[in-house]
Amino acid sequence: MAGIITNKAIVNFKAGADSQSVESNTATTSLQGPIEIVKKSLETSYHAGENLTYTVIVKNTGTSALTNLMITDDLGTYTLAPGTDVTPLTYVGPASEYVNHVYIGQLVPTINADNIVFTITNLAGGSTLLLNYKVLVNEYALPAPGSTIKNTVHATADGQASVISADHTIPAATYTDLRITKSMEPDPVLDGATLTYRFLLENYGNQDATEVSLVDTFNPLPTTVAATMDGIPTTDFDFTGTPEANEFHFPKSTVTSTTTVPAARFSQDPATGVITVTPGSHVLVVTGII
Repeated sequence: MAGIITNKAIVNFKAGADSQSVESNTATTSLQGPIEIVKKSLETSYHAGENLTYTVIVKNTGTSALTNLMITDDLGTYTLAPGTDVTPLTYVGPASEYVNHVYIGQLVPTINADNIVFTITNLAGGSTLLLNYKVLVNEYALPAPGSTIKNTVHATADGQASVISADHTIPAATYTDLRITKSMEPDPVLDGATLTYRFLLENYGNQDATEVSLVDTFNPLPTTVAATMDGIPTTDFDFTGTPEANEFHFPKSTVTSTTTVPAARFSQDPATGVITVTPGSHVLVVTGII
């Protein structure tokens, strides 16, 4: 049990023939129960779609055993709008239980829509429980810079009137996630016709990709090579078109690239809470006669 004890005294006395009384000030003190709880994560930041490992430490500071110790993790549930709660973490397990640094085994929690509950039938006085378990950062977690997931655990046990809580806040990682997709058309292409190479550059991260450069080896070698970036003609490329040097470079290999693929944009559906990622992008198109 943990809480605040308040106390006030009354002094009764007589002043001559009159009966009077006076109240003391209100004194307070904290009542410390036998449960102490700490929560932390192995990781220092999160990426959408990746796992986090959480550790919960519960100490029984009393001399008597705690029975039916229940540890509830809210999985970072937050209110998006009145009546709409979303949960950015999904339990994936496994969960490992240790008592006084000794491995006990795996625990299977009760999984609810917005929390998980671990039940420990008995934790002896003076003992320390440690739980390790994995969760997935799901589609309700904001990946934008400055975003965080605040995760809270609560502990209760038989005979303990108060709920003991601990929370842990982890920030979104700052990262670049640049991807490239290449296509050629037409298919099939006739000998002596124009072949179009299309390079789609997409950044799904929350940080710009800077000094972007591209290298490709064309085989067979095209002639009359031309290029556009996002539909605008560009000559900032290098291609000699000889068997000894058949690499295409964008930008020119002797020039430091100033091309940036901007960070993705993130939006959240106000009704469902689902996060939509719109990647920053550029399209490089190269044409040549085969």
